[in-house]
Amino acid sequence: MLLKIIRPNRGYVNPAVALFSVCSRRANPALSLIIEKKMARPTFLVAEPRPDEGISARKLVLETALFNVITAYDGPEALELLAKYPEVEAVVVHSGLGEAQYRQIIAAAVAHRPDRLVVLVSPGNNAKDPAAHQHLSSHDPKHLLNLAIDRFGYQS
Repeated sequence: MLLKIIRPNRGYVNPAVALFSVCSRRANPALSLIIEKKMARPTFLVAEPRPDEGISARKLVLETALFNVITAYDGPEALELLAKYPEVEAVVVHSGLGEAQYRQIIAAAVAHRPDRLVVLVSPGNNAKDPAAHQHLSSHDPKHLLNLAIDRFGYQS
């Protein structure tokens, strides 16, 4: 277990981290210490167009299996989140973002961490990118779940 004390607005806080804010009102009302406790569960960045209704099946399946999920709804947001949280263990990109955007996200994900799992999902599994480790159909989230469990194990 990793514990760190960091000052507010100095550095980033990973979403796979539980935060506890401790304030000392007697010493300094503006003082706030953030204690971060690193979680053991893998974190996925899911980049896909915003669904018309409800929640993404990929996000729902991964969260139900107790994986941490960060969601981006366009290419620039995905690149921003990759820069902000460079230690995400896996990136899932939907081809619905457009070829230029999904290729840029995949290239950025692989450039920083070549060992990071990168999955490209598309309707009918027809989009391909040689830098992606896996290509899956977006209509069958069960394959994504099986891939996540094979790579990272069951979460509890």
